[in-house]
Amino acid sequence: MSAFRDQLLEDVANTFFNTDEFAEWHRLDGKRLKCIIDEDTFGRRNSAMETLSRIAMVDSIEAPIYSKTLSIYVPVHKFDRALGGPYASGAEMLVDDTRNMKIVTFEQEGDVYHIICKEVRLL
Repeated sequence: MSAFRDQLLEDVANTFFNTDEFAEWHRLDGKRLKCIIDEDTFGRRNSAMETLSRIAMVDSIEAPIYSKTLSIYVPVHKFDRALGGPYASGAEMLVDDTRNMKIVTFEQEGDVYHIICKEVRLL
Protein backbone atom coordinates (compact mmCIF):
# COMPACT_ATOMS: atom_id res chain seq x y z
CA MET A 1 0.00 0.00 0.00
CA SER A 2 1.07 3.53 -0.62
CA ALA A 3 1.77 5.98 2.17
CA PHE A 4 -1.20 8.07 1.02
CA ARG A 5 -3.60 5.10 1.19
CA ASP A 6 -2.24 4.16 4.62
CA GLN A 7 -2.88 7.71 5.80
CA LEU A 8 -6.46 7.60 4.47
CA LEU A 9 -7.16 4.36 6.35
CA GLU A 10 -5.73 5.89 9.50
CA ASP A 11 -7.85 9.04 9.06
CA VAL A 12 -11.04 7.01 8.62
CA ALA A 13 -10.24 4.98 11.74
CA ASN A 14 -9.23 7.97 13.86
CA THR A 15 -12.04 10.30 12.81
CA PHE A 16 -15.24 8.54 11.78
CA PHE A 17 -14.73 5.32 13.72
CA ASN A 18 -13.51 7.02 16.89
CA THR A 19 -15.74 6.00 19.80
CA ASP A 20 -15.34 9.47 21.31
CA GLU A 21 -16.87 11.01 18.18
CA PHE A 22 -19.23 9.02 15.94
CA ALA A 23 -18.73 5.27 16.33
CA GLU A 24 -20.02 2.87 18.94
CA TRP A 25 -19.26 -0.76 19.70
CA HIS A 26 -21.90 -3.12 18.29
CA ARG A 27 -22.12 -6.85 17.68
CA LEU A 28 -22.63 -7.92 14.07
CA ASP A 29 -23.27 -11.65 13.73
CA GLY A 30 -21.62 -12.18 17.10
CA LYS A 31 -18.46 -10.17 16.36
CA ARG A 32 -17.76 -6.95 18.29
CA LEU A 33 -16.95 -4.12 15.86
CA LYS A 34 -16.78 -0.34 15.93
CA CYS A 35 -19.44 0.94 13.59
CA ILE A 36 -21.92 3.72 13.04
CA ILE A 37 -25.60 2.76 13.03
CA ASP A 38 -28.24 5.18 11.83
CA GLU A 39 -31.87 4.22 12.44
CA ASP A 40 -34.34 5.35 9.81
CA THR A 41 -37.24 7.12 11.47
CA PHE A 42 -39.33 6.83 8.28
CA GLY A 43 -39.59 3.09 8.92
CA ARG A 44 -41.64 3.59 12.06
CA ARG A 45 -45.37 3.24 11.72
CA ASN A 46 -47.81 5.48 13.53
CA SER A 47 -50.76 4.13 15.50
CA ALA A 48 -53.18 4.64 12.60
CA MET A 49 -51.06 2.43 10.34
CA GLU A 50 -50.82 -0.18 13.10
CA THR A 51 -54.61 -0.20 13.37
CA LEU A 52 -54.98 -0.66 9.59
CA SER A 53 -52.46 -3.50 9.72
CA ARG A 54 -54.38 -5.22 12.52
CA ILE A 55 -57.59 -4.95 10.47
CA ALA A 56 -55.79 -6.46 7.47
CA MET A 57 -54.55 -9.32 9.68
CA VAL A 58 -58.13 -10.08 10.73
CA ASP A 59 -58.99 -10.40 7.04
CA SER A 60 -56.21 -13.04 6.70
CA ILE A 61 -53.75 -10.70 5.01
CA GLU A 62 -50.29 -10.85 6.51
CA ALA A 63 -49.38 -7.18 6.86
CA PRO A 64 -46.37 -5.79 8.71
CA ILE A 65 -47.18 -3.42 11.54
CA TYR A 66 -43.68 -2.20 12.17
CA SER A 67 -40.61 -1.93 10.03
CA LYS A 68 -37.28 -0.38 10.83
CA THR A 69 -34.39 0.33 8.49
CA LEU A 70 -30.81 0.56 9.69
CA SER A 71 -27.83 2.00 7.88
CA ILE A 72 -24.63 0.47 9.20
CA TYR A 73 -21.21 1.90 8.39
CA VAL A 74 -18.20 -0.28 9.21
CA PRO A 75 -14.55 -0.22 8.05
CA VAL A 76 -13.96 -2.70 5.21
CA HIS A 77 -10.76 -4.18 6.63
CA LYS A 78 -12.27 -4.71 10.11
CA PHE A 79 -15.47 -6.29 8.77
CA ASP A 80 -13.57 -8.55 6.35
CA ARG A 81 -11.18 -9.70 9.08
CA ALA A 82 -13.99 -10.42 11.58
CA LEU A 83 -16.72 -11.78 9.28
CA GLY A 84 -14.95 -12.89 6.12
CA GLY A 85 -16.14 -10.33 3.57
CA PRO A 86 -19.31 -8.76 2.22
CA TYR A 87 -22.74 -10.37 2.56
CA ALA A 88 -25.22 -10.81 -0.27
CA SER A 89 -28.46 -8.85 -0.50
CA GLY A 90 -31.22 -10.84 1.15
CA ALA A 91 -28.86 -12.43 3.68
CA GLU A 92 -29.66 -12.13 7.36
CA MET A 93 -27.51 -10.42 9.96
CA LEU A 94 -27.88 -10.47 13.73
CA VAL A 95 -27.30 -6.98 15.17
CA ASP A 96 -26.42 -6.58 18.86
CA ASP A 97 -27.37 -10.23 19.48
CA THR A 98 -31.08 -9.39 19.52
CA ARG A 99 -32.19 -7.94 16.19
CA ASN A 100 -32.57 -10.16 13.13
CA MET A 101 -32.10 -7.93 10.11
CA LYS A 102 -32.41 -8.69 6.39
CA ILE A 103 -29.78 -7.03 4.21
CA VAL A 104 -31.27 -4.83 1.50
CA THR A 105 -27.99 -3.50 0.08
CA PHE A 106 -24.34 -4.08 0.94
CA GLU A 107 -22.09 -1.55 -0.79
CA GLN A 108 -18.47 -0.54 -0.48
CA GLU A 109 -17.90 3.22 -0.38
CA GLY A 110 -14.15 3.70 -0.35
CA ASP A 111 -12.80 1.98 2.74
CA VAL A 112 -16.22 1.74 4.39
CA TYR A 113 -19.05 -0.74 3.93
CA HIS A 114 -22.52 0.82 3.89
CA ILE A 115 -25.03 -1.86 4.84
CA ILE A 116 -28.75 -1.13 4.63
CA CYS A 117 -30.89 -3.68 6.40
CA LYS A 118 -34.52 -3.97 7.38
CA GLU A 119 -36.34 -5.49 10.30
CA VAL A 120 -40.04 -6.22 9.94
CA ARG A 121 -42.23 -7.35 12.80
CA LEU A 122 -45.66 -8.84 12.29
CA LEU A 123 -48.57 -8.62 14.71
